[in-house]
Amino acid sequence: MQEAARCWCVDVRQIRPCAAQIREVEKGLRNQAAYILATELRRIGLTEQRTLQVMTRWNESNLPPLTVVELEGIVTSAFRKEKTYGCNGALANWCVGRPNCEYYQLFVAGKPPAIGRATMADFNRLGWRSPHITPAYRLIYHALIQLESARGFGPGGRLISSTRQVARLAGLSSSCVLQGLRFLDAMGLIDYQPGRKRATGLPPKGCTIHRVIPIPDPPVRNPKWGREVRRRLRSSSLEHRPSEDHMTGSLKTSYTFT
Repeated sequence: MQEAARCWCVDVRQIRPCAAQIREVEKGLRNQAAYILATELRRIGLTEQRTLQVMTRWNESNLPPLTVVELEGIVTSAFRKEKTYGCNGALANWCVGRPNCEYYQLFVAGKPPAIGRATMADFNRLGWRSPHITPAYRLIYHALIQLESARGFGPGGRLISSTRQVARLAGLSSSCVLQGLRFLDAMGLIDYQPGRKRATGLPPKGCTIHRVIPIPDPPVRNPKWGREVRRRLRSSSLEHRPSEDHMTGSLKTSYTFT
């Protein structure tokens, strides 16, 4: 798995072990294997263009390799249909054994209900609403939960995504999402690491996000934590001033980043 991730230049922690085993595929299984791998790369957050780059490198080890036209068609189809594969599907051909599979143990055999305070209902019940958080930033938080589910991650799973992907789910602009992610990070709701530009010819690296589980209480319910939030807001060069609400167009108090 480590070797495959280095070869494809993707994050090893995001790939399911069975998908990482799909290499040197012989004629008769190449199309199915390519489609499965393309859906896996889409699931972990790669763009269609980046997926095609990875798949082109992967295809070199096949016996014989698929043609460029075949490979492009498979990647396009994987992104259009947005299908995923479970442990009992076609991925079983490359299964490493459920006792040895970290993905299966963590997300399939695990018991998500045992993780308290992790859903949007818990978020609402704890009181995360105005004045602590704007409606737009609530939509961003909900979009992160949807993204976890779409990629098969449990609550708090490590997401590598572009702000554009989050913006599409939240129905907001990319600039609003960028500001919202920084705000949610300062409030202790997520751990956010922004993406960065890479060498010429390579797409920018997506930002890294994972929700803090269990969901913390708003500052008003925990004075000590509230003081820590205020300290982080000051250290993050945040200004607390009126700004236009992204959802209603009305002026209201929110945290604005500089």
